Amino acid sequence: MSNSAYAISLPLPTKGLLNPRECPNGMVVVDAMTNSHATRIEGATRKNIEAVIDDIMNDCVISGWEGSHAEMTMPDRMVVLFGVRQATYGPEYQFSMECPRCEMDSSYVIDMGKLPVTYADDDLEEPFYTTLPVCGKTIAWRLLRVKDESAARMKQRQAAKAGKKDNMTSQFLLARRLLSVDDIEIDHVGRALKFVKNLSAHDTRVWTRAMEDVKLGYLEELEITCRHCDKDHTVDLPFSSDFFRPELAGRPEESQVYAGTICVSFAGIEAGVHRHNDDASSGNDGDDRELQSASAGNKTDAATGSGKSTHASNDVKAKAPGLAPGDAVVLGDPGADTSPHFADDED
Repeated sequence: MSNSAYAISLPLPTKGLLNPRECPNGMVVVDAMTNSHATRIEGATRKNIEAVIDDIMNDCVISGWEGSHAEMTMPDRMVVLFGVRQATYGPEYQFSMECPRCEMDSSYVIDMGKLPVTYADDDLEEPFYTTLPVCGKTIAWRLLRVKDESAARMKQRQAAKAGKKDNMTSQFLLARRLLSVDDIEIDHVGRALKFVKNLSAHDTRVWTRAMEDVKLGYLEELEITCRHCDKDHTVDLPFSSDFFRPELAGRPEESQVYAGTICVSFAGIEAGVHRHNDDASSGNDGDDRELQSASAGNKTDAATGSGKSTHASNDVKAKAPGLAPGDAVVLGDPGADTSPHFADDED
C-alpha cells in the first residue's frame, strides 16, 4: 500500500543491465517513508545508521526489484535513496558547508528533482578488464554492490569489538570487486585481499582510475559559492543521517538553490549547469556561472580495460534533443523551469 499521495518511478543508472534477474525493466518504484521509518532513523546511531537506511530502502522500493537489494549497485542505490527522500519530504535538500577559504558556514539547498543522472550505455556488462602496467597482469573486476558495503561495515565492527582499528576498508572493497587475475578466478575474498595488498601503488592507481572512468548515477561533486567571501569551491555531494531528518537542519538565514537540467548526449557532449545569482540586496541582476557538469559515454572498455572520457568546453550549453542510451537526464518535470538561482535571503 502506498504511503504517499504519489510514488516515484525511477530509471536506474545501470538500466538493470547488471541485474537482469532482479530488475528486468531497469526501473523501480519507490514510496515515501512512514512514521515508523522516521522513528527508526531518529533512534539510529553512527554505528547502525547505514544498516537502518538499507532496511528502509528495502521497505520503500515497492515494485520493479525482485529479491534482495544486496545485489544492487551503489550508483543505483544512491538514486533510490534520493528518490525515497524526495517522495517523503519533497525535492529540496538543505545542507550546510564550511567554506575552506574563509571558514564561514553557509546553507545551501539542492533541488533533487533536477540533479543530473548519468545512465549506462545499452552494452554495459561486467566484468571490466584492466591491465596493470607494473605487474603485467590483467584483472577482471565489477562494480560495488550494497552487500560489499555491508561486509565492510561488519568487518569494521568486528575489528572494533576486538579492540583493533581497521584501516584496510579501501583495500577490502577493492578485494570485493576483484573477480579474476589473468583469467584465474578469485573465489575467496582472502585471496583477493592478499593480491590487493601486494599491488604496487602505481598499479593500484591505474585500477582506481579505470573504476573512476565508469561514470554512472549522480555527480559526486558540486561546485558552490560561499555567500561570505564569494569564492567558488568544490564539495562532495552531501549525504549523511540528516539527509532523512530535514527538520534537524533548521531553516537557513541565507541559502542557495541549485537547479538546472543537464542532458548529455550519447556521443559524450558535456553540458553545463548554470547558476544565476538573483540577490536583490546587492543590486546584481544576474551573475551567470557554470556549475560542474556531467559527462556521459564514460566507460571502461570490456575488451581492453581502457578508460574513455570525453569532455567538451565548459561554455557548451546543450539542449535536450531527446534521450538516447547513455544520456544524463534529470528526474524532475522535463517541462518545468529549470533556471538555477539563489534563494532569496530569509530574515
